[in-house]
Amino acid sequence: METVLEDLKIQADEKKINLKLNLDENIPEINGDWDKLTDMLTNVVDNAIKFTPVGGKITLSAFREDKKIHIVVKDTGIGIPKDMIGKLFQRFYQIDASRKRKYGGTGLGLYISKTIVEAHKGEMWIESEGEGKGTEVHFRLPVVKVE
Repeated sequence: METVLEDLKIQADEKKINLKLNLDENIPEINGDWDKLTDMLTNVVDNAIKFTPVGGKITLSAFREDKKIHIVVKDTGIGIPKDMIGKLFQRFYQIDASRKRKYGGTGLGLYISKTIVEAHKGEMWIESEGEGKGTEVHFRLPVVKVE
């Protein structure tokens, strides 16, 4: 998580976006492909930067929740209409063409991110109170079983 924020710091700084990391102490390890999970998290934080206006804030948090690690990327961005949230994980889906032109993107990012999370026996979902109210992207990934 620290690596992802460091890699995207320049982009965030260009928009004067405050990046914050909140990690609970003693977060256990997860089993996973470092590169794929890093790509997935990079995509989600990159989206948050893309859809957060100048001077906004993005918080990346992780905490233990039962036998899983719960990771949340929360932004103060443009938000998502509630009726559109269910469609965001479809391949090539964009909320509307004008946003695609304004913000760019292929429409594959969230679909691929969810595929990576599910391949790691995890789950991913999105919450937003609506347009202008920011977005939270949630992941839960299983912790390493300790013998």
